[in-house]
Amino acid sequence: MYDLDWLLQRQKLFERYTLPSVEGQHNKDFEWLLISDARTPDSFKNVMDRWPARTIYKDWTNYKWAEMEGIKVDSPMGLAVRIETIADVVSEAIGEQTVPVITSRLDNDDLIAKEHMGRIQGYASELWESNGPKFWVTMTRGYRLCGDKIYPINSKCSSFVSFVEDPKNLQTAYNCVHTMTERNAKSNNYPFVIIREGEPTWAEVIHGGNVMNRLKRYWGERPAKDILKRFSING
Repeated sequence: MYDLDWLLQRQKLFERYTLPSVEGQHNKDFEWLLISDARTPDSFKNVMDRWPARTIYKDWTNYKWAEMEGIKVDSPMGLAVRIETIADVVSEAIGEQTVPVITSRLDNDDLIAKEHMGRIQGYASELWESNGPKFWVTMTRGYRLCGDKIYPINSKCSSFVSFVEDPKNLQTAYNCVHTMTERNAKSNNYPFVIIREGEPTWAEVIHGGNVMNRLKRYWGERPAKDILKRFSING
């Protein structure tokens, strides 16, 4: 998407929510990869290159776009990059590894709580011996943030899932669309570890530019400012 208004909106959302939530992680032992189309206008690249992430520009100029499963081509998500292509980019970026690799998804308009990365790494370490060499980890408890209100939700296949694997032939958390992770686990005989304990550690931001997320009726509405401090956000 190269609409300047859309890009500017995403930049503002990223700087308002995503950026401070990642910078605020208690556990700093991870690498943040920010993947963007090489055709992104220079005015945005200049901003992105200053962010505390390793920015990777992928040239998709001659890429054959494909219809994602269950999404029509003429919808906003219709012309989407194949998920495995993102996995290839990540695999190339981190190079050869000698220890298990954890990849975790994060969209550019969402946010994570201060303990999010630490908990993922902790679970992966505990589960590796009994679930390796490849398995999914999903923390189901999260929120949807809409303006100054926040709503608790539960989702097994959210866009915050993590994939833990042996470093050979990396597939990464982008080896399938996040809504298909449980099906992916079953078809490949990968363990699908569901974590329901603890406080919610992720939040989807509902805004006018969302494609897939719409705020429906949810119970447990709370003022967002009561929760956002856990996400390094000043309400």
